[in-house]
Amino acid sequence: MNIEQVLAEFGRDYGFGQITLNAANMTRLEFQNGLTVDFEYREQNGLYLYGVVAAVERKPAVALLQALLEANAPAHNCDGFVFSIDSA
Repeated sequence: MNIEQVLAEFGRDYGFGQITLNAANMTRLEFQNGLTVDFEYREQNGLYLYGVVAAVERKPAVALLQALLEANAPAHNCDGFVFSIDSA
């Protein structure tokens, strides 16, 4: 199954309609509550999904940074999921 088929099936199964990638191999799902999830396909690495789940202060507290490091620790076996802070 190629990426176009995977996205088409996902869109059909979950009620999003036809999901297609643009020329940059990206697309975005926008939900009613304001949440957006970006999809980015890289042929050599696969499909990446990312989105903002919460805003943080410009200089996050040490405890938050420690929690992110712990959540991303290999011992947690997060199957490729990564939590991070982006300056955007």
